[in-house]
Amino acid sequence: LRGRGATARLGTTRQARSGTGIDPARPGELYAGWSPLLVAVARDDAAAVQRILAAGGDVASVTPQGQTALQVGVDYRAIAALRTLLAARSDPRRAGRDGHTALARAVDAGVTAISESLLAAQVPLDAIGPRDEPLVLAASRRGHVDVLLALLAAGAATTPVDRDGQSPLILATRAASPGAVQALLSRGADPRMADGSGRTALAYAAAGGDGRLVDALLAARAPVDVADAQGGTPLRAAAAAR
Repeated sequence: LRGRGATARLGTTRQARSGTGIDPARPGELYAGWSPLLVAVARDDAAAVQRILAAGGDVASVTPQGQTALQVGVDYRAIAALRTLLAARSDPRRAGRDGHTALARAVDAGVTAISESLLAAQVPLDAIGPRDEPLVLAASRRGHVDVLLALLAAGAATTPVDRDGQSPLILATRAASPGAVQALLSRGADPRMADGSGRTALAYAAAGGDGRLVDALLAARAPVDVADAQGGTPLRAAAAAR
């Protein structure tokens, strides 16, 4: 196995950001059950990944926690290894034991380069994220501008809403992310959309007192007099925030 790129220790290589696969009490030592392929992916050793696959390694192998090789690549930010797996036809649509795909993990973590690689592999844009919702909502909620731009460029819609009726534009506004708000507006997001309580993105921006967000939404002709369920309007929210 050593001759084919496998190793029994990770030495001084990076720890898993997800906390899985590495025993914190024994830095650098693998949990039992990791295959040589998964070790190579965690190390971002693309050459070793290629050798192991050429020797018959199973591209569909998973960790004892049920993570796919692609998910391991996301958690370790192993972009070279992940691209090697995709070239070897590792299925980017396959979910781990948690029910989420590698793309869902990448979007939630805001890892742009990996998200773009997975999107290039034509992962369905309606893939479900950690909150069991479309990925564009996850990126907007966290204000991950570059990931959001990648999703929109791949064709993600700006119209999905979460269980509270909040659109990507409202979520990006609540995340106080001018870049995400502008990205959504440039892709046609409707500033008139209100959530389940009747509040628009402008109402949230006004209540938060963020002039950058207010200016961007006003430039997109967001209405200033839409009343929510309690009769509040963006103008009243702005006055209350002063």
